[in-house]
Amino acid sequence: MKTNRRKALGLLSGAIVVAAGCNGSKVSTDTGQTDLDDTGETGDSGATDDTGETGDTTETGDITDTGEELVLADTGPELPDAIPRSILYGTDEYASFQLNVLSGTLPDDVSGHLFIAHPIPFEDGGAVVLGEGMIERLDLSNHQLTRRMLKPPCYYIDQATLDESSAFYNAGLARISFSLGARAMLNTAFLPMENRILIASDASRPWSFDPNSLELKSPIGWMDEWFNALPSVLDSFMTWPCQLTMSTAHPAFDPQTGEMFTVNWGMNLLAVNGIGGLGFIHLLVWDGIGDFRRYRLKTDWLHLDNVKIQQSVHQIAVTSDHIIILDTAFVSEMEDLLGGAGMQPQSSESVFWIIPRSELVGEDTTVQAQRFNIPREAAHFVADYDSSSGRITLHVGHQVASDASEVIVDGDSLYTGAPSNPELNGMLSATTDIGVLGRYVIDTQSGTLVESKVLHDERLYGGPSLYTFHGNHAPAQFQEIWWLSFGLSPELRLQKTEGAYANHPYRHTALSDLPTESVPPSLCRVDAVNLEIVDDYSFPQGRWASSPNFIPKTGGAQNEGYIYCTVVSDDDQTPGSTGDEIWIFDAQNLAQGPLCRLGSPNLKLPLTRLSVHLEALPTGDAYEISVFEDYSAHIANLDEEVIALFESEVFTRFN
Repeated sequence: MKTNRRKALGLLSGAIVVAAGCNGSKVSTDTGQTDLDDTGETGDSGATDDTGETGDTTETGDITDTGEELVLADTGPELPDAIPRSILYGTDEYASFQLNVLSGTLPDDVSGHLFIAHPIPFEDGGAVVLGEGMIERLDLSNHQLTRRMLKPPCYYIDQATLDESSAFYNAGLARISFSLGARAMLNTAFLPMENRILIASDASRPWSFDPNSLELKSPIGWMDEWFNALPSVLDSFMTWPCQLTMSTAHPAFDPQTGEMFTVNWGMNLLAVNGIGGLGFIHLLVWDGIGDFRRYRLKTDWLHLDNVKIQQSVHQIAVTSDHIIILDTAFVSEMEDLLGGAGMQPQSSESVFWIIPRSELVGEDTTVQAQRFNIPREAAHFVADYDSSSGRITLHVGHQVASDASEVIVDGDSLYTGAPSNPELNGMLSATTDIGVLGRYVIDTQSGTLVESKVLHDERLYGGPSLYTFHGNHAPAQFQEIWWLSFGLSPELRLQKTEGAYANHPYRHTALSDLPTESVPPSLCRVDAVNLEIVDDYSFPQGRWASSPNFIPKTGGAQNEGYIYCTVVSDDDQTPGSTGDEIWIFDAQNLAQGPLCRLGSPNLKLPLTRLSVHLEALPTGDAYEISVFEDYSAHIANLDEEVIALFESEVFTRFN
């Protein structure tokens, strides 16, 4: 697994010859109507494992359009085979500074702006994905980077009560106060619209922000347009000024109609084995100007039973004729919220709810949603935009037998029985199986799955986690998708996780056969039509990659461009670098390695989340909700101390 692909291929006439193709990976294909019990297992993929270049020599690559030889970046000094400890630490300081070329050739045919979102970890051993939101904006004309922490109203309430009995505290994937409510952490993903850009998370209203200053501008939707995630029967003794709002980190926008789609859902409390309970989910449609149109999702045409979310709704998708909602394998157990320790496996099935857009007429009404079960859990997916024929094509990243809601805490043991390293408290636990890519075609007229393909591959360990493609909204049909997987580290393999998923019904690789050496993060270009990995790059040991984003070449053809991604490490040997960098790849030639490494003594990155590219900064967003009016109405009947707190800490900072 430590083969150096570039050296193995050799140099030819000063250019690196890269063999493209699926490298012997096997694809299992399931076809038929509703054969959902087929695991699709194919045995070992036969894929080669590459760690990428770990030396510090500069190599040459393809010949550029001007006839000059392209100088590739080196990949820095060899680092220990370990998770970088710096991934658990960030900074909350505002800054604006230049990124410099550390190695390689900086593309000169890019433009626009790259936005990257991430939490600032609390550094108390809490989950690395929990923290105040930070936006990093990289201006591609000069590679100037500007960063700013986001401060919604509840941030100021949190800061003002740090030393009081009502103080917020970290509980699993949430930060709560039993007297004040739940924190909104705007730290996950972006949604570009025609004249605005939004930042979103799973447990908050989305907010618009000023793309120049990076300051929050307005919540989307008045507070009374968002239903509390807790049942109304609890209102009598849990009247929280900071309401718990459950939504999705990936709302969807249709540039053809100018509509934004998101969800508002409630926890399915009091359910028994997933049956009954008080849960609900509402589909919200927004024209970008006025109030939401609300649709209450029901499971049957009689509209007798609510659709209930059993886990979470991390992602939804919009097509020409349908809305697709995924009940996501990502949930914090109630035991965590109550101060205990919960460890329950996520569902091994992906539940998709599909709503015809033709039914979305009027407002504040009910519509029926079709349910489709697909084997193997998932967090991220995309859908071909064109579903006018009644057929929906889904491209799904299955993180099989994996639990992104579980992190290392004091007292955890590794799979070997040795204690976990407390330096890694808060870091995500490792996957317990190989990752899977899936391509599915659903016929909504017959209610059947008419095509199912799955791909197992060793390059998908720790994923497929994050994806990128050309553009910000789905094309009529996906041709290529770039998927990044986080790999597999023995330092993150926990007894509790492997025990919980030991009997996973779709297990591909036995726990005893999992690699005992690190599998590095990998970036793959996938033929989305034939479901094949046609190009890939494996990162050097000691470097954690995240937040991939496709940047088109100026004047280039479709899918010609670059992949920018963050790379975090503990490298203290590269001049001008903190070890945290941005690497740039030719999107059509990943295997040759990075074209360029960018860094700065001021660049400090923890585990980053999603990113987005905009050709120009949006302007003309006139939508703005008055924070004073919004919260004044919400807290009018609460204690005088709460009202005084908002008057002094929130209303003085927002118009």
